[in-house]
Amino acid sequence: MDFDCIVLGREEFDEKYNKAFEEPAFTDDFTEDDLCNEFNKFTTELREQLTQNWIEDSFEGDFELSEEFQGSFHNCGGIYTRRIFCKKYVDTIIEVMSKLPHASEWYFHSVIEQYDDEEEGLIPYEEFFIRDGKVYAVELD
Repeated sequence: MDFDCIVLGREEFDEKYNKAFEEPAFTDDFTEDDLCNEFNKFTTELREQLTQNWIEDSFEGDFELSEEFQGSFHNCGGIYTRRIFCKKYVDTIIEVMSKLPHASEWYFHSVIEQYDDEEEGLIPYEEFFIRDGKVYAVELD
């Protein structure tokens, strides 16, 4: 799957990413419960897809997903190993997001949180988010 990667300065990245926490305009046809159900569907399906290739565990595994519904079109997770820090990880997220009823509204934020000492070359505590089939990354200093 092809996707665009847009590299932004810290200020512009934060400005775009902070929109992920805006509460949507709920209606009788789309309630907060509907959004919560969509979040749970997203999390469940993403976990199923990611665990086909990687291990979910923040201490011994490759990644972890958040279970915290925040009342917006937002989900997130941590990356812990080099083997998950790859195109297939991003492709998997985009594919799962694309099947959601409000696919173009969702944000998925990833943070590279820690890695084994043997995995040199990764940059600690960097981040990116995915929205509407695009990856937005922070420009490195």
